[in-house]
Amino acid sequence: MAASPIFFSLAEAQTTSTRSVTGGGGAFSTLICPDGTERDRPSLSFKADQTITTVPGDDDDEESDDDDNGGTTETQTTGSFIIGFSTGEPGFIPLFKEGTITDGTISTTSFVLTGTETSDQICGALVPTAITISGPCGMV
Repeated sequence: MAASPIFFSLAEAQTTSTRSVTGGGGAFSTLICPDGTERDRPSLSFKADQTITTVPGDDDDEESDDDDNGGTTETQTTGSFIIGFSTGEPGFIPLFKEGTITDGTISTTSFVLTGTETSDQICGALVPTAITISGPCGMV
């Protein structure tokens, strides 16, 4: 798929930070189905949020001289995606591929999102199936 504008925002707090990536486009792209069939100019739209929570360790542990204090970090990435395609048939019948984003990494320069496709009217592929959406952050 051709590069599309990606909008990125980053908000951080002392113990929790949230990163979001939202993207879409596809005017000059081609979707290639598993059987090799090509679909010209599909449109992709997706949004993912990544929450990173840091829980500090116990500073009162007298038996530990570890400066790390045993803190833990939990990362959760959630979101969704949809790919739309209109047939060239009379009436331009809309078809879709869609699913959920369940994991990934989002930085200030790039993102890699993974998830599960749960519906496929465009290619007719068996679902559920694993997906990956990746790209740079910022205007491309």
